[in-house]
Amino acid sequence: MAERDDSPDEQTRGLGDVASRVFAGGETLTNATAALTACDPGVTAFGGDGPGRLGDFARELYQQWQAALNARAREAAQHGERLIEVATTLGGVAAAYTEVDQSLASELNRLYPDSGNWFDRRGPTGGDPAIRPDAGTE
Repeated sequence: MAERDDSPDEQTRGLGDVASRVFAGGETLTNATAALTACDPGVTAFGGDGPGRLGDFARELYQQWQAALNARAREAAQHGERLIEVATTLGGVAAAYTEVDQSLASELNRLYPDSGNWFDRRGPTGGDPAIRPDAGTE
């Protein structure tokens, strides 16, 4: 089994990958709108070109089917747009995390130049994290 990489850089890359996948899903869903509305076989497929009450019923059935299909197409477009918005936000979050991680690592390397790479999430001893939430509160 492959060893898990929990470095901040790998976590951020993972978030960026998620944003890309969500964006692609949003585009696919938005593009499905055109495919759904293009599926119109016409009223004749329902027998709407027939005479009498049966033809009337078929035309009503076609209108209901068309209304339902159009409603699903609108919903697909709306959900696709929402996914694209979420993906854009996730991309911004990933970029912000990267910026913070790089800034923090740079500052830690400046303050503790002999401590190694701070991106590996281990402290100077290579064990527990060097920065604890309770550090400096004593």
